[in-house]
Amino acid sequence: MGKEVTSFIATHKIYDLATTMIQLYESKDETFFQLGEDKITFDDIHKMLDEGDNDSLRLTCNENTFKNFVSIFENYIKDVLEYLYSTYPQHIFCKKEKLDMSKLNEFNTLEELKDRIIKEKVIALSYDNLSKMVKDMGVEFNIKFDLSEEENNKLVEITNVRNIMVHNRGIVNEKFLNNVKNSEQSFELEQWIIIGTEDISGFYNFYIDIVNKLHGKIMDKYGKNSD
Repeated sequence: MGKEVTSFIATHKIYDLATTMIQLYESKDETFFQLGEDKITFDDIHKMLDEGDNDSLRLTCNENTFKNFVSIFENYIKDVLEYLYSTYPQHIFCKKEKLDMSKLNEFNTLEELKDRIIKEKVIALSYDNLSKMVKDMGVEFNIKFDLSEEENNKLVEITNVRNIMVHNRGIVNEKFLNNVKNSEQSFELEQWIIIGTEDISGFYNFYIDIVNKLHGKIMDKYGKNSD
């Protein structure tokens, strides 16, 4: 279990890159780059990344950082699911599920077959939004995560914001509105969703808080078998 959390924290080094954008606001007069007598301050960089331009580099960086955060969290859930299924395979193999016998010829050992079945199960669970993935993991392994309604709604919102950015250039459509109807934030049809620089730190802190809650509950139940 330890390596899954370590992987999550290590991957969050992406955030270190994102904080450079935050520094644009906090260190405007400090030198960003200097060569001889010539220097560029953070304020100069700030002016280069004009937020008024819909195609500005800053908005692009914000959007990509946000999408990376979502992917990191999804991969963390997948890693934990794979760990739990591998450590407690009875959660899959005690169930009466059909097995395509033709698959048996594709593998040299039963261990290889088990690994494939686990990966397919994890992939199947990962098609839903982040809140559903967490709930399914809790049901599958009898873990009560105790996330608040607001936290679950936020996970649903984050998933759908990422999806609308990837598939519809961040423009709100009716499917999006229906999916996030319980969100605290209000959205309008045809609205263009913008991820501001100030939002990046908020997303990061939210994810860290959720991961700490999940990890604590998992360790309470399965910690004796952690590595």
